Amino acid sequence: MLLIAFVSPVFYSCKKKIYGCTDPNALNYSEVATEDGKDCVYKEAEKDEVYSSRVNNVAWTLVGNEWKIILNWSEITQEVLNKGAIQTFLGDVGYDNWSPVPATFYQSSTYSTSILVNYSLNNVEIIWVDSDLTPPLTPPNVDVKVVISL
Repeated sequence: MLLIAFVSPVFYSCKKKIYGCTDPNALNYSEVATEDGKDCVYKEAEKDEVYSSRVNNVAWTLVGNEWKIILNWSEITQEVLNKGAIQTFLGDVGYDNWSPVPATFYQSSTYSTSILVNYSLNNVEIIWVDSDLTPPLTPPNVDVKVVISL
């Protein structure tokens, strides 16, 4: 009986270690690994594809009661439209002070001035509109930046 108690730890300690990835969340997880081999491989986080473009010193055109900028951007594909993965910014000509649009930049209890954005295949339409539907004063030229993230 004493011999069995003495011999058992010897056999147990001789058990072969199997190194491998022991993290079940890893791509190379090993069910048979008994020791972490520090070699786990993980899926990289998907990176956003970003497209950014800028048009400088854009003038507005009066259409009815609205001032408009219509720009052609071939990167505005159906996939971009479906994902809603697009943002437009306006800035002062020659500066990097960008403001996202759509936006309301003047509002009182009876009146507001807003900039709206419509997207269609290959196009961005930016609209400067007053709530009373009269043409607002001629807006200043702007720089336009479009950012697409997929």
